[in-house]
Amino acid sequence: IGFLRVNLLTALSGQAHPVVMITSTAPGEGKSSLTATLADGLGSSGQRVLIIDADLRRGTQAAVWQKFNEQGNWRPLNGSGGARTTREALLAPHTAEVLEVERNVDMLPAGPGLQDSLAVFNQADLRAALDLWRREYDVVLIDSAPLLALADGLVLGAHADAVVMVTEYGRTNVQAVRSALRRAERSALKLVGFVINKSDAREGESYGYS
Repeated sequence: IGFLRVNLLTALSGQAHPVVMITSTAPGEGKSSLTATLADGLGSSGQRVLIIDADLRRGTQAAVWQKFNEQGNWRPLNGSGGARTTREALLAPHTAEVLEVERNVDMLPAGPGLQDSLAVFNQADLRAALDLWRREYDVVLIDSAPLLALADGLVLGAHADAVVMVTEYGRTNVQAVRSALRRAERSALKLVGFVINKSDAREGESYGYS
């Protein structure tokens, strides 16, 4: 994950308080665990990170971080009011509260699953909310729904400074990647690269370090 962190920050050099959306072609490719691992790496290096779980139908960040947040350390992000889910916070960004999941890393959970998640993104002022929240952090990571499953990521991605696509080694087919790329290009998303997830290091032993 260190290479991903360095490469991502290099691609975003000159961009203050960047918003990065992590997405995939389909469910189950590991985008949520990768988002959490990236946040951990950034936080360990001293950067303040906000994770926004924007997969409103089947958000998993709360489950990923559950072992860290048993004490429920909530704190106001801006103002007060108790908006403790992404849906609530997007509709009332000045009342958002975030869960501190580890040092330098805060998380806004998706909350209960929504069928009409796209309506929330269409109703919210995404630009205003993200501009308000990014001021408090060095990096904002958005865990978005897969691009081929829902249109949510296309709407959200338009407000991100960079988009990273996660694919699963040995599972994601090339046609799915091409379809996701076409959708991203049509929506003018700033796709900066791919992560090939769940690869088996034993299959690529041409380079070793010992």
